[in-house]
Amino acid sequence: MFLKKRLEKVENLLDELGVAKLLIEDPVDIFYLSGKSVTFGKLIIEKSRQLLYTDKRYYDEIKQDSLVEIVLYHPTKFLEELSSGRVGFDSSKTSHERFLLLQQELNTLVPLSAPLKKMRAIKDEKELAQIKKAAQITWHAFSKLQQEIITGVSEKAVAAYFSNEVAKLDGELAFATNISFGENSAYPHHHPSSCSYKPEQLILVDAGAKYLGYCSDMTRVVVNAAASKQQELYQLVKNAYEAAVKICCPGTKIKDLDYAARH
Repeated sequence: MFLKKRLEKVENLLDELGVAKLLIEDPVDIFYLSGKSVTFGKLIIEKSRQLLYTDKRYYDEIKQDSLVEIVLYHPTKFLEELSSGRVGFDSSKTSHERFLLLQQELNTLVPLSAPLKKMRAIKDEKELAQIKKAAQITWHAFSKLQQEIITGVSEKAVAAYFSNEVAKLDGELAFATNISFGENSAYPHHHPSSCSYKPEQLILVDAGAKYLGYCSDMTRVVVNAAASKQQELYQLVKNAYEAAVKICCPGTKIKDLDYAARH
């Protein structure tokens, strides 16, 4: 149902864009419109007709139960399909080299900058559910991870544990997990190392899960309840956070939130 509605929205968008067909080659957008996950695909959308060209690696599997017509890719047939009418393509995602290759065969190409951007900015119920699920997986894995942080454990081991917990819930990593102990937490994009945890160290966790193409991203600092200095720092940050939240409402200026937190 959701895929059909998305395709209908794109079909209705064709006249506004001034094209007869829209060529989508970005795997993320192809998944959004067809529900098919491929690394090589070319989706052509025109009114009342959608074709997804792909290679033999995916063809047999994805042609089953597909809302769009799945076609085995052949360069000549693909270009023939695009030979009539104005063809729009996403110029923000198609390389210049790719454009030049298409231009040699087609004289009706219309560059469009992110034609699906406005449409994709508004999430439907299906997307919201998948984003929520991704966040739930992340929180579950983080909650379990905290139990594994003991003296002597390495950053790499904790990062691997997070990845494993995400996989147990049918998720995958949204990005490389950052587990940082002590002074390593000063580096925003630290790569987990063999560094061992010591009780007096703060722990930075920057991690996230992906579920059916939708990502979550969470950053937390874990403190040792038995370390007085860490508790002091934690309370300072908590007080600043609560001061900002207290005045956070529609219309509040960002600079006022910043001032409340700092003072």
